[in-house]
Amino acid sequence: MPAPLKPLLLPKWVHWTKTFQETALINRGTLDAVGYALPMVLLTRNAVERKEKMVDRTITIGSAFLLAPLHAYLFYRLFSRGLPSKHLMKLPFKALTSNRAFHAGLKELQKTLLQDSRGKLNWAIPKGLLGNNQAVTRIRHKLINNKTHMLLWDLMTEAMIFTNIGFINNWVSRKTTGKNRFVGEIGAASDAELDALHQARGNDEITKADEMKRHINNSIVAIVTPLVIALGLKRGLKNPKINHPFIKALRTVAHSFDYKKGIYLGMGSLVVVVGMQFLGYITAARSKYELMERTLQEAWANYLFFLGEPTWTFLLGRALFNREQRPLVHSIKSCVD
Repeated sequence: MPAPLKPLLLPKWVHWTKTFQETALINRGTLDAVGYALPMVLLTRNAVERKEKMVDRTITIGSAFLLAPLHAYLFYRLFSRGLPSKHLMKLPFKALTSNRAFHAGLKELQKTLLQDSRGKLNWAIPKGLLGNNQAVTRIRHKLINNKTHMLLWDLMTEAMIFTNIGFINNWVSRKTTGKNRFVGEIGAASDAELDALHQARGNDEITKADEMKRHINNSIVAIVTPLVIALGLKRGLKNPKINHPFIKALRTVAHSFDYKKGIYLGMGSLVVVVGMQFLGYITAARSKYELMERTLQEAWANYLFFLGEPTWTFLLGRALFNREQRPLVHSIKSCVD
């Protein structure tokens, strides 16, 4: 009888590459730094705009790499208290819909922890959690509460930061120039000529009072949006029979709000954070020219990040299969079969 094969341990770089692929916010932060921040800073039109862009990208990248994992870790530690094991917080939302799903999720978590630790963490499922009684249901409901509360506070913190980056940029430029003006046009003409031009064209420049109102409105949106998502998830997971369209939709996409490695935001959370950032840039625009420029830049960058790969894959596949004169769907199915 042949000797059993020894388990194969993959190199560390494979493990970290997989981690990078699974952590949406870190992925976004890296691409933001290399593919977006560097060109934006290099292509600035004057020193004030360069300073503003550097502040903008520093806050964005710092939040993605430092602040987000840090406060997520603190919330993870806080909301794992009172549970039989802190590792239960790493269970996906789909494992909390029923006791049967809970049991399957526990066994899968045991394997995942062993793999992620490269064989060092042989986690044992706490006693009594594989039963099907009221005690297990209570723990499952407590876990739903803790995970949705962590998501609420963590997402709210990030949303408050990202939705106000535009106003922070405005404050930096105002301190530098003494005027609440779109910095991209500074240097194109003298200040007197720019003032006269804006007055003649009705450039819709916002005042400090208008900016404060928008800042308050953005903060309200940054609080309400995570609150609605977290409470909707909590209700949908505790009551799987609820068929309200919004609750049903949240239950369907609940997996996208799962944390990766316990502390890294998932893709659904990233969509919310990026949406808050886009809202912040649009509402902080100091003139209609800045509004048009910001809208074009952010919309294009976000499209490339979220939909660039599917679009490119679809176009490439369509071109290939059209050349072979075969239907695209039929070809994919035939490959699977």
